[in-house]
Amino acid sequence: DQQGEGPPLYKHIERNEFAYRKHRKQKDEDIVVRVCKFDADDPDSACGERCLNVLTSTECTLGYCPCGDNCKNQKFQKCEYPKL
Repeated sequence: DQQGEGPPLYKHIERNEFAYRKHRKQKDEDIVVRVCKFDADDPDSACGERCLNVLTSTECTLGYCPCGDNCKNQKFQKCEYPKL
């Protein structure tokens, strides 16, 4: 009975561990590659509001996005989370 005890203490988790099955890697044929282009004169152009992956709430996949390291649509993969 936890009545009156309050919630458990917060524990920060660095990464997800798959306890019941192996982490499944994406197959090349399952990765969606869009035709985004990076314009060096406009750094915000890389996978911005006009990127089809952004519009469909899908992250670009590391190593497959035509914008390369300039891609702005890989927040989870690069662990770029907002400060709370």
